[in-house]
Amino acid sequence: MNKDKLYGALWGAFCADAYALGPHWEYNTKNIEDADLNWEGYNNPITTYHGKKQAGDFTHYGDQGLWLLRQVAEKSSFDLSAFGRIWLDKMQTYEGYIDHSTKETLENLKKGADWTSCGSGSTDFSAIGRGVPLLLILNNNPEEIKKAFMSQAALTHNSKSVVEASSFFAELAIALLEGKELRSSLSSIGSGYSKTIQDWISQGIKSSTKKKTSLVIKSFGQACDINHGFPGVIHLITKYTDNYRLAMEENVKSGGESAARGMTVGMLLGIINGKKSIPENWIKNLNAYNEIEGLISKF
Repeated sequence: MNKDKLYGALWGAFCADAYALGPHWEYNTKNIEDADLNWEGYNNPITTYHGKKQAGDFTHYGDQGLWLLRQVAEKSSFDLSAFGRIWLDKMQTYEGYIDHSTKETLENLKKGADWTSCGSGSTDFSAIGRGVPLLLILNNNPEEIKKAFMSQAALTHNSKSVVEASSFFAELAIALLEGKELRSSLSSIGSGYSKTIQDWISQGIKSSTKKKTSLVIKSFGQACDINHGFPGVIHLITKYTDNYRLAMEENVKSGGESAARGMTVGMLLGIINGKKSIPENWIKNLNAYNEIEGLISKF
């Protein structure tokens, strides 16, 4: 397996999340333009959602991806119950944003639900990108990686649309790691999924010829729901296939749920272009850089 592509996926997703933190959940793109953000690196949040988070930190999505990396690194395999226990322990004292899916999942656990049935019914896109650490155990059966992507998403987002999308993006990531071409993979893999997903793929590809990404994302919807995020991701990866850096900036400038979009886009473009395509200062300036390096070294 090409390590440059594999580590490109991991760092690509984590850097995307940290890069989005600054204007995350600001829906007015004019406010983002006027915020005097440093587009060459990380920024403090300009909204009030992320508490004491600072430049170089993750949103709550990146934090959960890091918790998954800890679990996978510890066992060199995915263990849903072990990840669930880490997630529960961290969320009980978490000082970042607690979203609706987390609240519902915590409530379900209090009522006695197990790890396979505790997930909320949320259709938010956010649970997909955090699955990127699972690619580090790709020496196992790729089919098992796909199942792991689905079950880690269902832990908190147990809706049919999110679980299906998790399977799709896991399969796409595996194909790209194997060196397959993006657009042909979108077509061939997409044919095995629902018409809804096929429509989102088609919409995203068609939009890649449009000039202004922020208007495309606005037309799809800037919000968290998967019917907004999925075609937005396809737009970004097909329009900026060879340019990780530009894709990240255009994603964040488009506003709204840029962190969830960004993690999945970062994973996929990190695979296509390799770790070398990610600005070195973005990697080194992650506040979790040393921990991630240490966890990677365990594989």
